[in-house]
Amino acid sequence: MSDYEYEWHWMTITKYFRDVNDNRWITVSTWGQRHSIDYRVHFDAMANGWVQGGVMYFQ
Repeated sequence: MSDYEYEWHWMTITKYFRDVNDNRWITVSTWGQRHSIDYRVHFDAMANGWVQGGVMYFQ
């Protein structure tokens, strides 16, 4: 367990944003609200095992 807020539950990614400095953010719908998350922080949490799961993409 960690203190990472988005540790283990399903979220819907509704937006992906990357700026000219390669900072990346995702907007998610979860807990009945929208939240912005630093993509690299979330990806590192998955890589370190703090978040179980991954990211799915549908076209």
